[in-house]
Amino acid sequence: MTNTEIADSKKYQNISILFVDDDKMAQKLMSKFLKDWNLYCASSGIEALETMEEKTYAVVLLDYQMPGMDGIELLKRIKKRHGMVQAIMITGSDELNTLITSLSLGADDFILKPVKKETLFKVLGNTCDKITRWTGVMKTLYKKKRESK
Repeated sequence: MTNTEIADSKKYQNISILFVDDDKMAQKLMSKFLKDWNLYCASSGIEALETMEEKTYAVVLLDYQMPGMDGIELLKRIKKRHGMVQAIMITGSDELNTLITSLSLGADDFILKPVKKETLFKVLGNTCDKITRWTGVMKTLYKKKRESK
């Protein structure tokens, strides 16, 4: 693990990530890549939705192609119920339509398979920086509102 990866995992350790993929090998690989992060895994869209009712996640990494509920349907449901969650679509498809559909339905970013550790860390870093920035702004606005009363 590089110094940047260690710094990133410590910097973002309070940000919960849900990885949704029916492929157990993909889950093992993601768990290995993000072993020092606050990562949880789900094997299906239904399991992901149930998990999201019990725990709050800031980021959801979701596979595009899964049996039952695919990534697109899961993305729609996540954005409808948990609109502020940052959704990152992961796919092995090289179809431009996959990217366009995902982004138009609210995906915040996109990673192509096979997932490269460097790409994953870059995308997660950008996403977590955005979450951290938003959190800071919301705290400032909340404090100003309280002080004005």
